[in-house]
Amino acid sequence: MSFQPSIPLLHKGVFGQDGKHRARKTIPWQQQRYRPMTNHLVIPSVDHLFCQCAGPLSLWYRIMKWWGFCWCPSADINDMFEQWESMVSQGTTQRKIWCLLFYVVVWSIWKARNELIFEGKNVNWLDIYHLIFVRLKYWATYIVPHFPYQSFQLAQSSECIKFWTNIRSKRSSTTLTWNPPSHGWLKWNVDGSSLG
Repeated sequence: MSFQPSIPLLHKGVFGQDGKHRARKTIPWQQQRYRPMTNHLVIPSVDHLFCQCAGPLSLWYRIMKWWGFCWCPSADINDMFEQWESMVSQGTTQRKIWCLLFYVVVWSIWKARNELIFEGKNVNWLDIYHLIFVRLKYWATYIVPHFPYQSFQLAQSSECIKFWTNIRSKRSSTTLTWNPPSHGWLKWNVDGSSLG
């Protein structure tokens, strides 16, 4: 399975010196980053945007450190996604949240890039790092409706996810059943065990 980002084309108006719109041309996503100091367009690749640029790369390192991994990320987004999927193999819920985290990070990088280009906002990668946990909490709640942690708890440590998903998998395998008494005996349930 490979990660294939869908990147729209940007329409850029070309203006004359009098400020009137002269033409409209479509610029591929690779040319959408404008460097005003040099007056030319820089052509970043998808791999550069998500894996090689200093800001996003720092996010990946922080996320790996948060989970407890020492990791050398790939310079290719498809390879990174394949590595990512195989890194956590514990419970199914933990795997789902782990894979979801990849998409949250990619989405956060993409949103930050769009705010930089289209709105001229400065990107504070530490703020984006904390925003990742807010998004992770809300996205995880969609997948696991009774997700018990808030974003500030997630940001403190990944151990809460590991512990909760491991306890949850053990708890779901233990089932309580009520057995009728042997013939000739009476059974009084006073501790609520009849509720299962």
